[in-house]
Amino acid sequence: MPVVGIGDRDWSSVADTYLSYEDLIEHGSHTVAPAAIEDENLTAFLFHTSGTTGSPKMYSVSHRAMVLHALSQSGADASGLTRDDTVLPLAPFFHVNGWGLPFTCALTGSSVVLAGGDLTARRIARILSDEAVTAAAAVPTVWHDICAAVEADHAPAPTALHTAFTGGSVVSRTVADSVATVLRARLVNAWGMTETMACSTYERDRPCVSAGIPIPLVEMCLDDSGFDKAGGGPAMGRLQVRGPFVVGQDGAEWFDTGDIASIDDDGNLALHDRDKDLIKSGGEWIATAELELHLCEHPAVTGAAVVAVPDARWTERPHAYLTVVPGRGGEELYAALRSHIQQRFPRWWTPDRFTVVDEFPTTSVGKVDKSRFREMARSETPTPKEAIA
Repeated sequence: MPVVGIGDRDWSSVADTYLSYEDLIEHGSHTVAPAAIEDENLTAFLFHTSGTTGSPKMYSVSHRAMVLHALSQSGADASGLTRDDTVLPLAPFFHVNGWGLPFTCALTGSSVVLAGGDLTARRIARILSDEAVTAAAAVPTVWHDICAAVEADHAPAPTALHTAFTGGSVVSRTVADSVATVLRARLVNAWGMTETMACSTYERDRPCVSAGIPIPLVEMCLDDSGFDKAGGGPAMGRLQVRGPFVVGQDGAEWFDTGDIASIDDDGNLALHDRDKDLIKSGGEWIATAELELHLCEHPAVTGAAVVAVPDARWTERPHAYLTVVPGRGGEELYAALRSHIQQRFPRWWTPDRFTVVDEFPTTSVGKVDKSRFREMARSETPTPKEAIA
């Protein structure tokens, strides 16, 4: 197959035709445009998942699904991109069909900046400034690191950035505030997954609380069978979606996303946890994502990850791993966090242990790697704890 290479490496030995990206930009391409596609249901491309929430998979996407997805993404309440935008996609293209954003740019006329393999925070911050990027997409940890690089004067502040798209994990108030004050941009939270061909909801006003409303052509509902939640709160269930480009449906009426969610009367989606991350303690459910979000609202906490550890009496108990502002930590902070949690949640939701770490282990796509934390939690020596009534 033909290969277009970015960077100095020569791929001609493994390509039928090798073209340098820089040469194409400088001299233009003399290749003949492909013939028009007469059958919109033919396969446009195959994409592979990284397997961060299960086994790696491969999906076939038709030309029809690709175009409908790009049209749906281009709405004002979705990406909102126009021909005046310059877009930097920072999510790997194998993650949640990362090609969805460049295709949307092609439809809207937006310019696209491809960063290549060096994704260090200093370099990305410089690209944002040098290329006058107006909108960029990255997971929260990447935005945190970019803000830190700019604050430390390791890179200039962006000059044109107005929108920072994010998703994939809990969006902390710290990250949202840093994007606003350091980068002078608006943080937009989005939810989506490989099987929905990328982002399916957008939230601009409350990115730390809500995942937003569905984009056009995407329907959502909750399956609450076998699921109950003690202590009141919103009605929750397993999130299901469907639409003409939801490749995960595979002939079924709905696709089960594996997310535990609630949907308010205005159609706003709130994600409470992944089904596999829920903690069942003493027969009651604890939603780790809700705990993480609330912990991140404490001014001393910059990141939180809560995992289950086995417990002889309660079956499972929560263990919280934290990143904190310099100089904070120790039992004084842990006592403050216990009080902070119990202002909102039942006492038995409070983690039995808190551990401060320098940084979170991440997966290949920048998500917090909870499997590593589970291994760490199980290997640590338990300390005596007060029984929870």
